[in-house]
Amino acid sequence: MPARGHMPSARSPMSVRNIRRIKMTTCLNVALCVDSGNVDQAAVTIASVLAHLSLGPPLTFHVFYDAPPSRRSRRIERLRVGPHRVFVRYVENRFRDMARFDHVTPAALLRLQLGEFLPDLDRVLYLDADILAVADIRPLLATDLGGAVAGAVRDLGLHAALAEEAATGRPDHVFHVRDALGWDPDDFTYVNSGMLLLDLAALRRERFGERAGQLVLDHPHRFRWRDQDAI
Repeated sequence: MPARGHMPSARSPMSVRNIRRIKMTTCLNVALCVDSGNVDQAAVTIASVLAHLSLGPPLTFHVFYDAPPSRRSRRIERLRVGPHRVFVRYVENRFRDMARFDHVTPAALLRLQLGEFLPDLDRVLYLDADILAVADIRPLLATDLGGAVAGAVRDLGLHAALAEEAATGRPDHVFHVRDALGWDPDDFTYVNSGMLLLDLAALRRERFGERAGQLVLDHPHRFRWRDQDAI
C-alpha cells in the first residue's frame, strides 16, 4: 500500500531536471494545515525549517488550524526567530463532516483552499506537519514552475504499489487509479501532496479550490486519498 504518510524531506527537488531559479522576494511564505491532532507536530516542522536557514529573506509561516484557539496553538505563535514570523489562522473547515480515511483528516483538505485563504499572496510552499527540514528550504521557494500551477514530488509509494500489483496479478490500487480516478495506470503521474509549491494566483484564476473541494465533497468514496486524489 502506498505510504502517503511517508512524505519527502524538504531537501527533495521540486522537479528532476532543468530547475531554473526565480528572484526571491523580500518575504517568503510557508503554509501548514493542521488540527488538534497534529498541531504539536507542526511546531516541530517549523522549528526544523528555522534551524536550517542560512542568510536570506525572512520566512512567514501561515498555520491554518480548524479548531478553536488552544494552549497548544498559541504556543506555535511564539515560535519566532529573528525576522521570521508565525501566524496561526483559525478557519472554518468546509470538509469537517467528511469521514476520516486512514490517516487523512478533514484538516488535510484545507490545502485545497490556500488560494482563497491567502488572497494577497501569489506563491506559497505548503508543508505537511510530519516533514523535517534538513536544509534551507529557500531554494524550493525560488523554483521556476515554468508556467505550471504547482510543483510537487512524484508519489513513489503509489507507483511502486502499481508495479507490484502488475507483477503479482492482485490489483487493488489499479482499480482505484483506473476506475475511481479515470486514468491509465500505465501512463500517468501521481504526486505526493505533502510538499507543494503553489502558484496561488493561477489557482485562483482557475477556481481550483472551489472546484477541487466540491469534487471531493460530491464523491467522498471515490477519492481514497482525498486532497491528493483531487490534486
